Amino acid sequence: MSAVTDLLRTVRIKVGLLADHRVSGLDVNVDVDGGVARLSGTVQSEEQKQTAEEIAASIEGVVEIENDIVVASSEERTESLEEGGACFGY
Repeated sequence: MSAVTDLLRTVRIKVGLLADHRVSGLDVNVDVDGGVARLSGTVQSEEQKQTAEEIAASIEGVVEIENDIVVASSEERTESLEEGGACFGY
């Protein structure tokens, strides 16, 4: 598979994440290499993690998904907000 094809798959996944209201696409990093999509970042729920994986799986040519997304605990989300960090999900 070519690097250009993998780049197109990466962009398609990212656009899908940004368009879906169930997951914050800004919190998920995407890299596709050889048709293998690697997802990373931090989300606020297991549902968001699963949604990101489903979006990646829906892209033609993605043959495998490595979902390394971390679900932040409620304590971590509270600390982030108290420190003036970004609000998850927006």
